[in-house]
Amino acid sequence: MAEPYEGGTTETSYLDRILQQIQKNQPSSLTPPSDMSTRTDIGTGLLAPKEQPKESKPWLSDLMWEGTLPKISPEELEYRISELRADMTPVEGQYRSGKRSVQESAKAEGLLSQGKYWEAMPHGIWAGVEALDTALSAPWLLGGILSTPLDLARMFKNLKSVRPVPKKVYGGEGAYLGPDKKELTGSFTEGRVNVEDGIKFGVGKPTASIIDDKSAGNKVKVNLFKQRAGWKWVGKPPVDTPTIISVEQGNKHYYTLDSDIGNVDLTKYPNQPSEPRLRPSSRGDLKFGEEVGKINIRGKLHPVYDTIEVVPRKINPSKANESAFINKFLNNPNAAFWNKTELDKIKTEAGYGAEYVQDTFRAVRKANLKATIREMKKDGWEVSHTSKHNGKVSSYYMNKGGFDGTTIRVSDHELPETAERMHNRQTFGKPDWDEEIIINSKSSIEEIKTVIKDHLEWFNDV
Repeated sequence: MAEPYEGGTTETSYLDRILQQIQKNQPSSLTPPSDMSTRTDIGTGLLAPKEQPKESKPWLSDLMWEGTLPKISPEELEYRISELRADMTPVEGQYRSGKRSVQESAKAEGLLSQGKYWEAMPHGIWAGVEALDTALSAPWLLGGILSTPLDLARMFKNLKSVRPVPKKVYGGEGAYLGPDKKELTGSFTEGRVNVEDGIKFGVGKPTASIIDDKSAGNKVKVNLFKQRAGWKWVGKPPVDTPTIISVEQGNKHYYTLDSDIGNVDLTKYPNQPSEPRLRPSSRGDLKFGEEVGKINIRGKLHPVYDTIEVVPRKINPSKANESAFINKFLNNPNAAFWNKTELDKIKTEAGYGAEYVQDTFRAVRKANLKATIREMKKDGWEVSHTSKHNGKVSSYYMNKGGFDGTTIRVSDHELPETAERMHNRQTFGKPDWDEEIIINSKSSIEEIKTVIKDHLEWFNDV
């Protein structure tokens, strides 16, 4: 049975172990590669040399990294490697590395106190590296030793940490809590879960959800799968973790140490009979990394991958824009009053794109006019006569109550001023109608119905 996220880091992480060792002033127990020397004479009372001038250039923990090396020039990298190598030399190196470790620890603690957990990781890691007291002889060794913890730090640096708390702890339907312990809801640009160095779950910035967009792919649900739920490693595990990640799509489950969920929705499944009911979800196709191990679940073997990425399906951008343009018109509140012929006409015109948007507006205007007349007929209004404009019926003279009743001119255009109309107005004092309603592509049929109702009440009261 898959287990829910229980929040936080449930196993002591690499960084935690390093920081604990630093705080206790204990030498690191992490074993360096065989081709590196290790000093054990730290703290033996050797005289420290004079303090060297303060290093003005950013240290390795402050740099941007790419792959397993920092993004700086070869010359700059060589300079920092030489500095790091000097930190590892006898006597002077003890002082230098001790000072650097304290500086990096201070940076880490400062960031942690501000709640900037991921930003603190590189400094904490480098504090531990200085405490390792290892002699590095080439840039590739630098990457080899630190690739895993630094990669993890980079993965989560720009993500907000999330802790899913089940209903038995939080109450209600459970909740996803952010670093400030406030509930997070909705969808985010990124989502990632990793169990290689403790349990980490982070999300990016709020964004529109794709969870209901079936064109993006099949739904994917992610949750943690703890060893106590009934699985065990087959052979040597790739990492020392009793928790892996379950990625579910359809009726199949896949297992991994890292899941890049992409556009993630913090979904709750309250109607599921058992936990986990909090399962970050998305849509897309699954992209599998390398198989790094196997687990046995009740006698059946399953591969475990180093990563599984959820990749939303891409559709032709022009088609996507076309659909959005068409939907802009079809989502009009008046669409509820349009008939199939009018809807098809609007869809066809909108399908030609924004370049011909005026034709679409004309189709919407005409649909609004005809729909208004249909609604008036339902309320007992009759067409006394019509007139054409540009060869098409565009004005309706609607009457209710016969000769003693009222007449409304409903049209998609205003009448131009002519000598005849001016004469009639001067002679008879008013046109042949009591009210006029001009309809365009932005008219609201519901509002028009209210105007007609108000006019009828006024007319009957006069």
